[in-house]
Order: sequence, then C-alpha cells, then structure tokens
Amino acid sequence: MNEQAMQERREIPRWRIGRAARVTFKNSGAVHEGFVGDMHLKGMSLLLSQPLSTESALLIVLTLAGRHDFDVEAEVRWMKEEDGRYVHGLFFKKILDPERERLFAYISQHCADQIQARWWA
Repeated sequence: MNEQAMQERREIPRWRIGRAARVTFKNSGAVHEGFVGDMHLKGMSLLLSQPLSTESALLIVLTLAGRHDFDVEAEVRWMKEEDGRYVHGLFFKKILDPERERLFAYISQHCADQIQARWWA
C-alpha cells in the first residue's frame, strides 16, 4: 500500500512530533535513543538504530524532549529499514487515562499549529 493510500485510510489525526525520544523497557531496563516522527492517541512512529521485537507487548517509558515521560504498553505493528535505521509503527495496547490525558496535553502544547491548521483552516 502506498503512503497516500495509507494516509487516506487513517481515521485518527496524526501529529508531526519530530523530536528525540528515549525508550526504556520496563522489564529489562534497556534504553534506546531514537526519534518520534508522528504520533496520535493510539500509537506513533519511532525511528531507532536497531529493530524492536514484534513477538510480544512492550512495556515502555517513552521520554520526549528529555522531560516528558509516558508509561505505555505497546506492540510493534510494522517495521521497515531505511538507510540502516529502523522505523517502527507502534500501537498503544494499554495506556491509562491519566497518561493518555498527559499525552494529549503534550500534543496540544507542541502541535498547536497543526491542530489549528487541521480543524480551523
């Protein structure tokens, strides 16, 4: 499926985040530095230097801009390699309401121009 067809199929608005991120795995304590491309309230795209396992749910703490932490349970829905790096499509399997509200507040604060362009253009 090409990118345009995928965009048209998506029902939930995606917000360009374009920020460095740290993913900490709660089970192992392993930390991966990466980059969040876009995000919505059900998932995000995450660029890392190594592939993530698609075998099971990931219990992670996502840290954006070095100071915004979000606890989520996610699963890798897709992955593709680009120039030696790995782009992952993560689906949030479980995110508690307070975390979801904080995530929405983060998106509202850091993507206000995108929100305005989308809904009030």
